[in-house]
Amino acid sequence: MGGNRNGKIKTVRNIFLVWLLTGIWHGAGWNFILWGMMLFVILITEKLFTGSFLSKHKIISYIYMFILIPCSWVFFFTDNTEEMKIWFTRMFGLISVDEMKNISTSDVLVYGKPYIPVLITAIIFCIPRVRKYVFVLLRKKIVGTVMCVILFFLSVFYLASGLENPFLYFRF
Repeated sequence: MGGNRNGKIKTVRNIFLVWLLTGIWHGAGWNFILWGMMLFVILITEKLFTGSFLSKHKIISYIYMFILIPCSWVFFFTDNTEEMKIWFTRMFGLISVDEMKNISTSDVLVYGKPYIPVLITAIIFCIPRVRKYVFVLLRKKIVGTVMCVILFFLSVFYLASGLENPFLYFRF
């Protein structure tokens, strides 16, 4: 297909096909195709318009991804437009006062609590000085290996502790 060596039009076509097929591969539903198309639009927008700006302004690029990627997940796990509308409305605080009465602080704490350590860790590792220090440690063979093993087991433990539903792909 030529990768990105044969001009912008073929590059756009190839990225489109990759994300279309990725959406279809994930499931037989329009939501997966929408998810793939959203990621296609994000990539093409970066490649053609915003890439150099985002690479110069790292903080803006983090915020940009922190907003867009969770938005793409809404397309991935919802089956219909009504559910999508509800999710986007709640994500961006566009709900009425009457609807806010149904959301309590305890709900936010109960459902958000497991993600707090991950969020704090992600924020810490976005700090350039911390990231540089971690990369120096990872280059040391024994320290790097031990850190990777610990991270692997923590990840498996964290994932396993949150499994109430069967693995996503078993539903198809």
